[in-house]
Amino acid sequence: MNMKTLFVGIDGDVDKSGLAVYDAENKCLIKLCCMRFFEMLEFFQIQEPYFAEKVFVRKRKSKYGSQKASFNGRTYDSIKECDYAQQLEWRRRAGELKEVIPQYKLALAVSGIHITNYIVDFKVVLHDDTVEYHEVKGFETDTWRIKWRMALAIYGKEKFKLIK
Repeated sequence: MNMKTLFVGIDGDVDKSGLAVYDAENKCLIKLCCMRFFEMLEFFQIQEPYFAEKVFVRKRKSKYGSQKASFNGRTYDSIKECDYAQQLEWRRRAGELKEVIPQYKLALAVSGIHITNYIVDFKVVLHDDTVEYHEVKGFETDTWRIKWRMALAIYGKEKFKLIK
C-alpha cells in the first residue's frame, strides 16, 4: 500500500491532535489516532508535519441548512465542500494534482454575448495540464441547474465533475 503521512491537525485544543495518512492508491484518508501533540510527533517520528486547521464557523442557519466551515484560512459554504477541499489538498501534496484553485469564475457567453458568470467550487489542474472543474453540491436550485447546463454546453461535459 502506497501511503504518505500528510496531516497533523490541531482540533481546537493544542493538547488534542489527530494524525492521518493519505492512501494514494485508494485515494482516501485514514485517521490513525488522537494523542498529545508532541507525544504524537515523537511516537510516529514525524520530522516536518503538515499543519492544517479545520474550523467550523457557526452563525445563523442558512436558507438550505448548510453550515459554513473553514480550512487553511478559507471559508467554504458547507462542511461537505470544506472536506472536499481538504481531500484535494492531500491529493495535491501527495503529487496527484498540480494545482487546486477554489471558487474559480467561469464566464458563460453565447455567440460572443456575455450572459452570466458561474463560480465553480474548484478548478483542478492535473500534471498533464488537463483542467477539470469540480462542483460540490448539496441542494440543487433552479438557478444552479441552468448555469450548470450552460457551463456543460459551453466548456464540454468531460471537464466537469459533480460531487454529491
